[in-house]
Amino acid sequence: MASSTARRRHRWLPPILAAVTLAHQPSATTTATTIDEALLTDLLTQYETHAPTECTVASSLDSNTTTTFTFIYPGLKSESEWNPDVEGFEENLFQAMMSHVDDTNGERSWEIRIGTGGNIYSATAHGMEIASPQKLGYAPWIDEVDQIVSVNKQLNGNPGADPNSNFGNACDAASDPYECNTPYYIHQAGAYTRESPYTDAEPFYSPSLARHCAHNYCMFASWGTQAHIPNPFKSSLMYITKFTNCGDGIIEHTQMIHNFADPLTSESLVVDQDYFNVGWSGVRSSNLPFALEPTNDVLTIGSAADVRDVDYLPLCRWNQDFRGGPAGRAEIKNLDTLGGYTTFVGEGLIVNREYQLTTACRKAGASCNLDVTGCMVESCTDADIADGYVRIPLGVRASSGPNCAFHNQANPHGGYVALKCDFRLTSGFGRTRPYTTGTDPCAPWKDARIGFYNTLTGAMLEVSFVRHWSFSASNFLVYFSTFIKDTGTTSQTEAIDMVNNMFAAGSSNFDIELRSVNMSPVKPWCRKPTGCLTGPSVSDPDCMVSSCTETMIENGYTRIALGVPPEGPDCQFYNTTDPYQGLVSLQCNLRTTTGFGFTDVNEDRPIRFYNTITGKMVEVAYVKHWSLY
Repeated sequence: MASSTARRRHRWLPPILAAVTLAHQPSATTTATTIDEALLTDLLTQYETHAPTECTVASSLDSNTTTTFTFIYPGLKSESEWNPDVEGFEENLFQAMMSHVDDTNGERSWEIRIGTGGNIYSATAHGMEIASPQKLGYAPWIDEVDQIVSVNKQLNGNPGADPNSNFGNACDAASDPYECNTPYYIHQAGAYTRESPYTDAEPFYSPSLARHCAHNYCMFASWGTQAHIPNPFKSSLMYITKFTNCGDGIIEHTQMIHNFADPLTSESLVVDQDYFNVGWSGVRSSNLPFALEPTNDVLTIGSAADVRDVDYLPLCRWNQDFRGGPAGRAEIKNLDTLGGYTTFVGEGLIVNREYQLTTACRKAGASCNLDVTGCMVESCTDADIADGYVRIPLGVRASSGPNCAFHNQANPHGGYVALKCDFRLTSGFGRTRPYTTGTDPCAPWKDARIGFYNTLTGAMLEVSFVRHWSFSASNFLVYFSTFIKDTGTTSQTEAIDMVNNMFAAGSSNFDIELRSVNMSPVKPWCRKPTGCLTGPSVSDPDCMVSSCTETMIENGYTRIALGVPPEGPDCQFYNTTDPYQGLVSLQCNLRTTTGFGFTDVNEDRPIRFYNTITGKMVEVAYVKHWSLY
């Protein structure tokens, strides 16, 4: 037999949230039996490297650190806002709830819910849900939750592994395809709902083996589940977790894995586990969009007053967090190489990140007719283009129009209607898989969805998902999903007609620009019809207004037009006695005309300047003046 234990300690301080907190109070709702307590205590303490908890009951007796707990399902919590398609499964998932109301600091009040697997699936604090909304329809509280995952790398995806006979024998894909290339992941939470009809009605959550809550802690044991089903592999793992309140907003989270395979009769290559996710969790990026970690040699985050010192983590999607990829230092790493903590932060943090909306590119000199998968890269730089790379040009050809059609998929993104449309001006591009939902897949704080902008009419189509910028070198198709729910033929026809009409062919080809559609609309100030005083350094504040309507413009008001003159922006350092948050201030030629007066803007929300030629976008933290004179 083998056991391993990891202990994580989390702390959160407003307004930066690193995790949830627990507290202490004996509760009348304690229903666990004596044998559960005895077994769990024995498992969590009787091993060679055991160290006693640093969170003592005495330290948590303060009235401001009281814990209550219950094993009775309390119903849905409004703050959680779960995916309505799966929220009905929560009652069967639920095992326990722990909660705390802090009398001194309300920002440290919280509630956590624990599933039958002994893992946290919901955590609310500050009036918001921290866990994922469970948009993965095939994984309700199975994947995007806090849990332990174990892997046998010898069996995982190994076509030569047949555990139903002798290990190492070739599998027979013809008679039983599930014996070949089957994933091997034992989840603490449960199994994906991919085995119809057995998982159609209810997901399978890992069964609870024992539970006990008392004083300032709760502890649980469960039987880990093979996540990918159907599956020929078995599970010999027991997962044990303990949540202990340490007071002062700190929770000690103890995780333990116990392999109960019989060492005398089991083949080690079949039952051993040699890869573990013991920091697996999910955070709702719409509430906590930033992640901060110390670097390996510097154990402080840095001063948020200087954007260059905020060492934030790019938050890339699952298939982009590989080592050496776009995630940078946020790539998957072993725990012993990290700095010791991760902090998740709400909106408002300023980070130094420039991002660009682009399609994929064909490699220099490559022929996608000969190599449809190897001829493309997901992005390319201006230097790459100068060396012969070609970026996919989006647009609509006058000779054909978009010709949108329904794209039938087994698992459509978000349940939305998926389309394939002639949105490329040229063919000859190969297969791409951006699988992206936003303008910057590694920056969820941008809150910016992709928009297809019709340069002929000014219409904008908001897109929920881009599956392929191109798939075949012989056509002009782009594959994407709308925001119309797929309820059948009627909704599919509605989506097709909407997009075909929005991008109807013109008398000549026209471009489609990629734009960010969730940017807060910010419009510069306007000049009154009377005009402004002119002359060197003449500042005229009375001739300007902070906003004007289209009717006012028709009556002679003029909105400041942003742009770059032929001589370029000519940016210079702007010396101010009180720079905004200590950030570098600039003055740049970003107006196409003169003749405007003094504007005292002091706009301190993030604003994005979009270059209509290159497609690049820069976020600025503060605008002091749209014009000075």
